[in-house]
Amino acid sequence: MMIKKLRIATRTSALALAQTRIVADMLHDVMPDLEIEVVGVRHVTGDLDKKTPLSQLGTVGVFTKEIDEMILSSEADCAVHSLKDIGTVRPGTLRTVAVPKRAQPHDCILFHPDIIERIKAKKKIIIGASSPRRALLIPRFLKQALPQFDGHQPDVEVVPLRGNVPSRIQKMLGLKECEEQLDGVALAFAGLSRLHADPDAHEEIETLLTDLKWMVIPLTACPGAPGQGALAIEALDERKDVIDILSKIHDRKQAANISLERNILIEQGGGCHQSFGATTVSLDHSGDNILIIRGDNKNGVDISETRWLSPQDDIPFEKVWNGMKWRNDIFKTDYLDHPHIEGDAVFVSHSRAVPDDKGDDMRGKRIWTAGVKSWCRLAQKGLWVEGCADGFGYDHLIKTLLCDPVLSLPQCPAWNILTHEDAAQNWHNMGTVIPTYRVQENISDEAIESLKNASHIYWSSYAQYLALHEHAKKDAVHMCGPGKTADLLTQSGVQNLVISPYFAYENSKKAS
Repeated sequence: MMIKKLRIATRTSALALAQTRIVADMLHDVMPDLEIEVVGVRHVTGDLDKKTPLSQLGTVGVFTKEIDEMILSSEADCAVHSLKDIGTVRPGTLRTVAVPKRAQPHDCILFHPDIIERIKAKKKIIIGASSPRRALLIPRFLKQALPQFDGHQPDVEVVPLRGNVPSRIQKMLGLKECEEQLDGVALAFAGLSRLHADPDAHEEIETLLTDLKWMVIPLTACPGAPGQGALAIEALDERKDVIDILSKIHDRKQAANISLERNILIEQGGGCHQSFGATTVSLDHSGDNILIIRGDNKNGVDISETRWLSPQDDIPFEKVWNGMKWRNDIFKTDYLDHPHIEGDAVFVSHSRAVPDDKGDDMRGKRIWTAGVKSWCRLAQKGLWVEGCADGFGYDHLIKTLLCDPVLSLPQCPAWNILTHEDAAQNWHNMGTVIPTYRVQENISDEAIESLKNASHIYWSSYAQYLALHEHAKKDAVHMCGPGKTADLLTQSGVQNLVISPYFAYENSKKAS
């Protein structure tokens, strides 16, 4: 028999309530007559102590223990949690019975409005964060990703910071007392996005975000905690009536991906003391999954790897002809005069699209780029980059991060796309396409001879394919990353095509 009222237990923080309202709205969409009662739990261990780093609290389930007890005692029917806060072992018959559609799993960093001046003054950049994972991974990335001036690479330190999202931002801005003068705060992008979308929290978050500078951290450099961005709805295994209702908003694909991440946590012993992240990404073109793992386990051993969870398990990665390696032996770059870039939003398809002497024209723009390598090269030119496509292609980016209202970015037609002359025609209806350079063939005999013997070829671009494909074996397996290159190779009828980001095997196997 279907119940008519559902009691949902949750913490009483603004984010927890916002997340519970999201679940309630989903349930009302599929069951308009269902009555929902939100049962707020105020005395949650992790909320009572907001100073001690989570890794030092020593209590299993610091954000779930008291709520678990309510479900176990039948004071509530189910609970809504951030999935990353749930331990790998649950009490009694309590289990996750539904995982709704996942939000973006990235970390982001909000920076003080004066961050550029502080970098130019060569001050140490202090970032507040709440986890050992961020403390390990974020400095590694920011040292290369923050703008560099006079060849100086910023020194970055992460310090412990607890508290809810608004209070962390307020501490950075000096509106609340803080032991350190913070230059930035690291947060889960999903939490910030949910607060921004919540009617009760929107105004405060919108005000706090005014004039702050953004960075959305690439998953390939700093994957989220296992399950980050996802919500978990828990209930007792014997409550079939509750499970029947919650199953209506369960996303099987998302849950399967998260299980891959959680399995890494289980393998490493679980716990909030872990210094690694694990995030699964599904590729739009092939449906394959990429599991990105970065960081150290509890014994300080680096467990970073990228698992390409694909049926293409017979690829001899060590023998792949690597077009990324041969790019400079195939093309030379000639820069073009181009019109002034109007508007704020710019997607740089490759760092070569911004000449070294044109960086001043880009300052103050909201710059996104194709991947981490282009991001870091642009940073060397003194440019502030907000985010990147992580090698998944611009199409993937505009379907995910760029459409999130919390970033306040313009719609796709208002973007400027910087690319090379021959590629300009391929960016249909994507915005204002500005060719800033052309590539001239400058093919070395060594590159051709190497290609002739290759059974597997990774093309770095469609232009590279056009220049060299006649030298490839007829039965060669062609490979490329998702995005424009994949679209064009597919449209050209290329057979034996395998689509996957280069980093998917670059970080675990060496291509020749």
